[in-house]
Amino acid sequence: MKVWQKITGQIGPFLGMLFLSVELYFRFFKHKSVCSTKSCAIVGDYVRIGETNLIVLGLIFFALLWIFLFFWFRYFKTWLKNIILFLFGTALAADGALIGFQLFGLKTQCQLCFAVAGILLFSVLGYGISQKKIFPIILGLSLWFAGLSSGYLLQYPELPPRITKLELLSWPKEKKREWPKFYLFISLHCGHCSRLLANLAVNPDIATVNWKIFIVDSGEKDMRKIAYILNSKDTPKNPFLEILKLEADKVKKEDLKQQKVTKKLEENILKIQSFLRGHRIMGVPLLVADENSGKRVFLVGRKHILNYLKEKGFIERILYIPGEEIE
Repeated sequence: MKVWQKITGQIGPFLGMLFLSVELYFRFFKHKSVCSTKSCAIVGDYVRIGETNLIVLGLIFFALLWIFLFFWFRYFKTWLKNIILFLFGTALAADGALIGFQLFGLKTQCQLCFAVAGILLFSVLGYGISQKKIFPIILGLSLWFAGLSSGYLLQYPELPPRITKLELLSWPKEKKREWPKFYLFISLHCGHCSRLLANLAVNPDIATVNWKIFIVDSGEKDMRKIAYILNSKDTPKNPFLEILKLEADKVKKEDLKQQKVTKKLEENILKIQSFLRGHRIMGVPLLVADENSGKRVFLVGRKHILNYLKEKGFIERILYIPGEEIE
């Protein structure tokens, strides 16, 4: 086999490895991405295994494909060719389905995903040309378009809102730094949430990062309490302490009755509940920690959240509350 055929057959997977390696380097060491558009962030929120893990999986695929192609062009074993065709077929169908979901489900386009799709299609084109056969190209395109069409044929249920689109209480008012970003979900009827809030209220380093606090309750009295928290002049100082004061009945009932529940507040609470249902999260407290643009951590339960925050240096000590086990 001629040199140009070997190069043509292997150049696509090599470019795929190079491109995804650069992307992972940016994510792990520069805390940013080749694709910095909102569309990429939107798609990343709906990847079950996580956006970064999907990129790692893609890198492994291109590496395996290149290795098998390397040996195929030297030994021409049938079993090597079968593995190559299997890898191509699986990847093309899966990639087509991912692109179809974006176009017809999310109605947005992730530039990173389209770049990988282009490299993948270029790879199968190069493989077909290197073999001087059109069948692998036709088969590959058929599988990719079959996956793509599945996105059009399926009717998608209403997708939960993105966490970055949820609104309720942001703290502190002045943006401290870009990363990390913490999203805390709590209930006003949750003992574990109260214990968590007590720890957050007394650790000053908590104020060095950006928080979004979401209360999941939607009862009539709860909505008035939430409205009070949002309107209280003391909330910007320490929202965790203000919520605890409310739970401890340190707020006058007259002040609560005077609170007006706006339509916007009702809509915000419904979005928060929709987010939890859409991600099948049943328990609070919940902390969603965006450590950087490529890493998101979900933590459910007071102990897990406190241990995480202590490990990251945002909590110096964990309070011992009478009646519970010492951690």
